[in-house]
Amino acid sequence: MTRRQRRFAAAAAAAAVVALAGGVAAAAESPPGDAPGTAVTIEGCAEATATAVRGHVALELRELSIGEGPAAPASGDRIVIVCADGAARISVRGSDQGQEIARTVDLASFPADAAPRAVALAAIEALAALTRQRAAAKPAAVEPRRPAPVSVVAAAPVAKAPPARPTTVLVLSGAWRTFLDDAGLSLWGAALNVDREIGRRFDLGFDVELASGGRSQVPFGETTGLSGSARGSFGLRGGWRALRGVVSLGGRLGVARLVGKPQGGSAAFGGDEGARPWGGPVLSAAVLGVYHRIGLRAAAEAGYAAIGATARAEEAVVAAMRGPWINLTLGVGFLP
Repeated sequence: MTRRQRRFAAAAAAAAVVALAGGVAAAAESPPGDAPGTAVTIEGCAEATATAVRGHVALELRELSIGEGPAAPASGDRIVIVCADGAARISVRGSDQGQEIARTVDLASFPADAAPRAVALAAIEALAALTRQRAAAKPAAVEPRRPAPVSVVAAAPVAKAPPARPTTVLVLSGAWRTFLDDAGLSLWGAALNVDREIGRRFDLGFDVELASGGRSQVPFGETTGLSGSARGSFGLRGGWRALRGVVSLGGRLGVARLVGKPQGGSAAFGGDEGARPWGGPVLSAAVLGVYHRIGLRAAAEAGYAAIGATARAEEAVVAAMRGPWINLTLGVGFLP
């Protein structure tokens, strides 16, 4: 062999070592189940060459020995090397006998002591190529499908409507009151009424009234009366559209001053002239029509004066605020 051929053979061997390093690493890192055992069969090669090739293959595969076997293990690979016509033909098959990787090494291109190593490296490279093909043929592991994340959206808290503010109605009214007694007075005046809602169905009412009036035809002259009173009540209310109604029970208490103007300058009532209390239970009903914050209110009241005020002349009652009475009012309401 010439010097040029030797240099070419050395360069080829070095290139084969570098190129096959990746394949050897892949073969070494492959799971043990991929190549649990490898059988090497060498035919037609010198005994020294065959022994050297087996040693190099065992060294590269990190196995203690590579024996001559007729067949590969059930789950292993098989390397077959045949020497003929100055060349070594290498065939590598997997355990399923379905894949084959073939290589050819020209023995004349290497020195006698380097040829076994070149054949072993070619066999290892073919085995690594078989391992890569087998890995590529395996179906990719399918990751279990993860359920799509469920986004939990916290429900917005439902804002509760603030409780309705109780409505207060102020009413300024004109009033007429008459007592149904034979000597009863009729009085005209003015009243200030305050109604306040309680809950959804109830109403609390209060009013003050100032009225005056009299009876002009009496045997001894003329009588007049002045009355101031106040009412408190609790009732049931309702509404329909712009109308509000309330029916209530309560009581009224007042003070009356009865005055007589005698005919001819004589006293008509003597010591009976003066201020006296009057009052009793009362039943009232009212209707309010509202437009925005202004309304018109009409009310009727019926009561009985259990405490009465009277004026007498010569033992006869000439003016009275006692017994049953009727009161009517009409006024303008305001909602503050």
